[in-house]
Amino acid sequence: MKQYLIACMRPAAVILVMALAFVALLSPQNVQAQTATDKVRLMADTLRARDSGNLEVAKEKAEELIKIAPQDENVQRLLASINRELDSRSSGGDAASPSVFGQAPEVDVEAAMEMDPKATSTNNVIAAAASEQEARIQAAQAAIGEAKQLAQLGAYGDASNLLDSAAASLTLNTATESTLAAVEEAQANVILMEAKSLADAGDLKGAEDLVEDYRAAGGNKRTADSMARSLDEEISDPYRLDVNEVSPEYTSQNKIIRDLLARGRAQFLNGDYDGAQATFKEVEARDANNAEAKLFQTRIATILGNIHSQNHYKTREQMLTEVDQSWERPKVFDISTIEEVGPINEGLQEKLNKTIIPQVNFSGMELTRVIETLSELSAVYDPEGKGLNIVPIFNPNETNPRVNISLRNLNLDRILQFVTQQVNFSYDVGADAVTIQPSDSSGGVSNTFTEFFPITRATVIRLTGVRGGGGSSGPVDPFSAPAASSSGPSASEETEALQSFFQSAGVNFELTGTSLAFDGEQLIVTQTRRNLERMRTILRNYNEVKQVEIEAKFLEVAQNDLDELGFSWGVGDGARELVGTDGFPILDQFGNPTTEYSRVGTTQGRTLNDTFTTDASTAEINISGLDPIPVAPPTLNTAIDLASGAGNLFSATGWSAAGVDVDLAIRALSRKAGSDLMSAPKVTVLSGKKATITVAQELRYPESYGDIESQVGGGNNNNSVNGNGGGSSISITAGTPQDFVTRNVGVELSVTPNVENDDTISLLLEPRVTEFEGFVEYGGPSVAAISGGLGSQSTVVTVPAGFYQPIFSTREMSTEVTIFDGATLVMGGLTRDEIKSFNDKVPVLGNIPGVGRLFRSEGETRQKRNLLVFVTANLISPGGSPARQNYRNVDANSLFQNPTIMTPSGAANRGIDEVTE
Repeated sequence: MKQYLIACMRPAAVILVMALAFVALLSPQNVQAQTATDKVRLMADTLRARDSGNLEVAKEKAEELIKIAPQDENVQRLLASINRELDSRSSGGDAASPSVFGQAPEVDVEAAMEMDPKATSTNNVIAAAASEQEARIQAAQAAIGEAKQLAQLGAYGDASNLLDSAAASLTLNTATESTLAAVEEAQANVILMEAKSLADAGDLKGAEDLVEDYRAAGGNKRTADSMARSLDEEISDPYRLDVNEVSPEYTSQNKIIRDLLARGRAQFLNGDYDGAQATFKEVEARDANNAEAKLFQTRIATILGNIHSQNHYKTREQMLTEVDQSWERPKVFDISTIEEVGPINEGLQEKLNKTIIPQVNFSGMELTRVIETLSELSAVYDPEGKGLNIVPIFNPNETNPRVNISLRNLNLDRILQFVTQQVNFSYDVGADAVTIQPSDSSGGVSNTFTEFFPITRATVIRLTGVRGGGGSSGPVDPFSAPAASSSGPSASEETEALQSFFQSAGVNFELTGTSLAFDGEQLIVTQTRRNLERMRTILRNYNEVKQVEIEAKFLEVAQNDLDELGFSWGVGDGARELVGTDGFPILDQFGNPTTEYSRVGTTQGRTLNDTFTTDASTAEINISGLDPIPVAPPTLNTAIDLASGAGNLFSATGWSAAGVDVDLAIRALSRKAGSDLMSAPKVTVLSGKKATITVAQELRYPESYGDIESQVGGGNNNNSVNGNGGGSSISITAGTPQDFVTRNVGVELSVTPNVENDDTISLLLEPRVTEFEGFVEYGGPSVAAISGGLGSQSTVVTVPAGFYQPIFSTREMSTEVTIFDGATLVMGGLTRDEIKSFNDKVPVLGNIPGVGRLFRSEGETRQKRNLLVFVTANLISPGGSPARQNYRNVDANSLFQNPTIMTPSGAANRGIDEVTE
């Protein structure tokens, strides 16, 4: 039955089996790999041409083959068989009915006569079939002898393959029955010889398994029983057991303890007592009864006790020294970057790359058989001669696709790529084998594993694109409705964003059993091995910390210029004595005559302060019969200069000319004041995060006021305003300020840096300059009348509202630019020039050239402000130093660190060797 199944195999499969058997026969160890490759190729071409009926091509290939192996009997028999078939065809055979290799032709006499009318008898057909069958019987008998020789040399697999090929070439009939029986017996003998070889080599278990195979192959029962009993006795002998195999843990522990004791003694002799103590503790953890470890720990405790007796004096001096050490400034340390090593088995991967296979041709072959063939070929073409284990991880009964591919001169890694991609499978390089399983692409299924990937906040920002907490960077409008507070993304939103990114990058999370979780510090990923490797590669390219140092310089120059020159004239007709009705002068209390100016004129020139300040009468409490109580709005020092405290430069009165009195007042003032402000704050921020710099004053003001309260009460003589008594009183309380808010008055800068892949820096800049302009009073005055009693006049009280709200002016811009690392951006144009002026003149007289200036009053005050903002962006390493630039005595990626660190035991000095990234 076995021979029948082999004989019914497809011609392509038979060709492959014969080619492998032929490689085993014609490839001794001293023959070059290229010669073996030529033999395989020629043998496969010869068999393929012969089975397809192209005997001319088969003969040509066989002749080339015999030139390479002229002494090989199999090649000679193959060529002779082809020649006989050619002779038979030339003598009248049907060229359209080629013989099938491995199966005896079934042609009866009548069919032969009909196919060839020229044939006079069936002797030629019968003779040709018998000759072909005889040749195959002889080839099978020769294969039995060659298989025996191969088995004696230890090539049991090659011998078995040769016998399988010989059995496959014969069809079961009366003529081949004895030969097939001999082949089966030879196969059993090969298994027996391999079992004896394993037994001699000490592999008793393997020999025992082969004895069972020998028994199943139809071997001699007595021989099998005898050898089984012998193996059983040897396996049961305890003296033959190796303690390393029986108790490997005991042996390994003894070796570890031996090495630990040797290391502990060396540490003790060299004064490393802490290290020795830790080593001996590990010995006790492995062997609690180890006397040597206990002895050394006792000696170490005695030595350390003597040393620590000085701790009191040492600690006292150290604590006093820490005061002086705290004056040390931070220093620069150079650090080295440790490259992350991936978990891929580099040995197997290198072997896959170095194993070059000259040619593979799979025509409709099942994937499992392709894997077996590639595994066998890896052993043939492996430079080390060991080969690789290629293991299918799937159920061939459920899915076993067929492969149709032909490749030449490729390494095994590329061949596996092409084969698995064609059938939507994937392969993984493990620690000791290459596994093949269904692809983890969309719609595939595969085994999953769980790994943890630490991830920084900067990497999360780069992967998800979440740049900040959101919200507006401008000041809050105190009169608008309260806005809902905005915050950054939630943990679930970040997880979804991360999974979406990896999905877009080719990591399939639609597979059954795959998942991604993020706890804020690390990713917990369940995926296939290849997808885990993809994620590791992606994170390796994104794990670089990208942060930017923003250095902003604000240069503000303010200049206040004031120029004022004015003339005020007063002209009268002179003093005239007042005369009573009796004709005599009216005397004052001192007896002096009194005078009056009946005709007086004045120019009434204004000043800057009179022109632009608010009239005090509009903001004061007025009570009839009393002086006004001023209620002025608050002022700030940044208001424009109006020279409110300056007086007249010159005044003269009593000048008389031609009986006319002349008065003159001159107001002249020139004032210059200025202020320069430079602020240079620095801030370091992660790429994609927002940084805010504020250089301003805080102005607090109320958003609302309480209600005005009034209270009326009865009065008496003492409480009466005019003293007549019998009146009433009223108390008015202005609204109390409530809900104070704070607003910055000055310069604010909001900047969001984004580090690009080429290390350029994109900046989103939003500078804002806010200035206070003054206050506006809201609401009207409150008026109250207080009755003065019977026959008395009422008193009227007027109280202003006093509800002042500030007015602000804002200059802001928003821009986005890209600059190089270390470049400086200049923003200008945030300037302001405020001018207030007046020009009063006497009509006609003020227009007279030259002299007319004496009849004009002019003044101008000017406030100029110019603000320049310089923004410098530097890439900063986690150590605080520039990431791409070198300063003098400071290399890129250095570490700025305080040389003294406070530990629970006191201050400790850092060393360069102790610095790690």
